[in-house]
Amino acid sequence: MSYAIFRGEGIKTLQELSQKGSHNERAKEKYKSNPNIRVEDSKNNIEIIKCNKYVDKFYEMTREYQKEHYDRMKNMRADRKKSFHDMVNDSKSVVADEMIFTSDKDFFKNMSKEELMNWANETMNFVYEELGYTKEQILHAIIHMDEKVPHLHCVVVPLVKKFDKRTGTIKYTISKRSYVKDKVHLCELQDKYHERLTKKGFNIQNYAVDSGYLTLDIKKYFIENNIFGVFGYRRYGTKESRKEKSKYKYNKELDVYIEKETGEVLEYNGLIDKLGYKKYQNLDKMKVVRRHLHEEWNENFKENKLSEFGKKLYQRRKEHIERSFADSKQNHGYRYAMYKGIEKNQNYTWLICAAQNMKNIAIKNDNVGRKPLTLSSNIKHFIKIMKYLLIIC
Repeated sequence: MSYAIFRGEGIKTLQELSQKGSHNERAKEKYKSNPNIRVEDSKNNIEIIKCNKYVDKFYEMTREYQKEHYDRMKNMRADRKKSFHDMVNDSKSVVADEMIFTSDKDFFKNMSKEELMNWANETMNFVYEELGYTKEQILHAIIHMDEKVPHLHCVVVPLVKKFDKRTGTIKYTISKRSYVKDKVHLCELQDKYHERLTKKGFNIQNYAVDSGYLTLDIKKYFIENNIFGVFGYRRYGTKESRKEKSKYKYNKELDVYIEKETGEVLEYNGLIDKLGYKKYQNLDKMKVVRRHLHEEWNENFKENKLSEFGKKLYQRRKEHIERSFADSKQNHGYRYAMYKGIEKNQNYTWLICAAQNMKNIAIKNDNVGRKPLTLSSNIKHFIKIMKYLLIIC
């Protein structure tokens, strides 16, 4: 089951930007924080837009912004004057934004370098055309080939000119919101990224999702984009209505229902209710069966689920999604509301999630041969996290 992944992370300070640069450029000899990095394979990483030092290039890209800032500081009171470095660090905005694009192992399996570059170039075109960044705003773009799954890091400086209502002038500013407005907009962009890759022939065609996503819009999207989808089981109507409908067989060519025992025909009466259901009746109108306008979609996805490939795909959904919820309910008290009020239960949920995450970290640490979580340095870190969680609760 391949899927397109696109996420962004704001970089708040120049110090953080420098650290990102050291990580992305593989400036260190070892990476204790990420044992998945194979330093010996770092020579295979592919730079799309080069950068030697992140902070140096940032200052180069914001030269006009710096000039404008220091011109403004000339008329500023001495106690309010700030260097450009302090100003961008103290700002509520970001200094840069890092976007990461990737997929799963199956997507990159047996992919040639040429195909990989086609994916990377199409991803960069998405950054230019859909997000609206220019090449001059790209600080660094690199494909990391030295981890479990190849992925593309694209670091941008969202430098724009905006009208300042307070001063009535147009000024430089760094504004991520000019390109990614909010979480809803990010979701829309993620969908567009998936659509773009799909249209370009990249194999992102198989999905196994929970029954909560079993809506007409999602089914329509899957069908229009030729995506093989498997949905969680969902019961429609009441037990009695399902039993009643099972007595009849639908004939697609004649658009009629035929009773299995008697062979009586129920014809479509030409009416559609406000919910989109067609009504089929016998001659005396005593037997009635309803069929939705898009019932074929349900039948297609039901066939997908019952196919051999669909069964394997659905199994992966149960393994990766349901196990996490089962663990929460069985071992962490997530089955019932333990307190009165939404806020208290929300805080309790955060504690449950934190406990699960820390347990997963401990297990993964042991699996990769690192020091277990029980050592003193890790215990101190664990205590700090727990103190913080107790404060917010």
